[in-house]
Amino acid sequence: MAIGATHRTAPLTLRERIVPEDGAVQPLLADLTRAGLTQALAVATCDRVEVFAVAEDAAATTRQVTAVFAAHADAHATTLEPHVRTLVDADAVRHLAAVAAGLDSLVLGEPEVFGQVKAAEGHARAAGLMGPELDRWIQAAFRIAKRVRAETAIGQRPVGLASAALGVASRVHGDLAARSALVIGAGDAAEMIARTLIEGGLGRVTVSHPTERRAQGLAQRLRANLTPFSALDAALATADIVLAALGDGRVVLTRAGLEAARRARRRRPMVVFDLALPSDLEPTAETLDDIFVFRLDNLERIAEGGRAEREGAAAAAWALIDQGVADYMRAGEERQAVPAIVGLRRAFEAERDRLLAEQPGLDGAAATRVLIQRVVHGPTIALRRMAGAGDDVAAAEALLARLFAPDTDTGNEDR
Repeated sequence: MAIGATHRTAPLTLRERIVPEDGAVQPLLADLTRAGLTQALAVATCDRVEVFAVAEDAAATTRQVTAVFAAHADAHATTLEPHVRTLVDADAVRHLAAVAAGLDSLVLGEPEVFGQVKAAEGHARAAGLMGPELDRWIQAAFRIAKRVRAETAIGQRPVGLASAALGVASRVHGDLAARSALVIGAGDAAEMIARTLIEGGLGRVTVSHPTERRAQGLAQRLRANLTPFSALDAALATADIVLAALGDGRVVLTRAGLEAARRARRRRPMVVFDLALPSDLEPTAETLDDIFVFRLDNLERIAEGGRAEREGAAAAAWALIDQGVADYMRAGEERQAVPAIVGLRRAFEAERDRLLAEQPGLDGAAATRVLIQRVVHGPTIALRRMAGAGDDVAAAEALLARLFAPDTDTGNEDR
């Protein structure tokens, strides 16, 4: 099952309270262990805090995970319940594959999430929470995600998105070496675009976030400067490019604040990339002169040339995921027959061993005749008794026909 709070179900402020710093899931895993989970993987990014678990009772496990989330967020479980979504069985398998492939990210096709899920796998192993069922599930998700990125254009999309942002910034400002950017928040999209701008020659990056640890983490990764969130308006006055990615429901870029920055900048142009969901920008601010606002859908159109191409790439990716999930679920169902297969083999081998022990001098032909008589004796008696009792012998005959029909695929036996 997949249990968690994502950008689709919970505000960023709530998600950050559960796991205050990206990737710091070890305390969460320790509490999940204490809550009784034996197989669990925790993924914490800017877009999600989710637990992927293998357990018998979905409802009870959801309550356990929600209680752990609530303890970390210093909130009551009932406060979190509306924001926590649970998916089970094939839906959970599909979701984990989609997460690893970047299809469930705020930025469709975002490449960093695959590495984040990989890191989460390592944390689960270190915590002793990677059992055989979860291991098969996570490895299947990785295989599906790799195929999606190799066989569809989804893997190219984020690169195109960041390149589109670089192109926009360069067209407005020209050479970026003397320009500065302000990153508000710590979303995956903002970090990806900031890296591309830096690689494109951007001179200076400053990071601001309400949570100091989040700001420090992003600043270290980008080798950027820090500014207090309380000094945001002053920082805007020196920002040629703004990457707004807070998404906690508050409006941090007001018309009044941008107007003041515009005056302080003496109407030098400013490019604002509004990357948050919900938006960080006051809607009326878009009408200000010299403030050029671009949202994710604007960058998508620039990067890919239209909705049809985006939808086509996503449709192809989802088709591969659905195929991979169907294969995985079918393999799981087939594994249920393994105990019966093992029992059948053991019964036949035990009969052979008894025969050889009782009559060691038999030649091959005689031994096989006697062995066949012994092996079919039990089923023969059972079929006669079923017929005498009026049971459905035809169904048993059909089952025997399926079990002993010639199969040219010898690999089935080993699987």
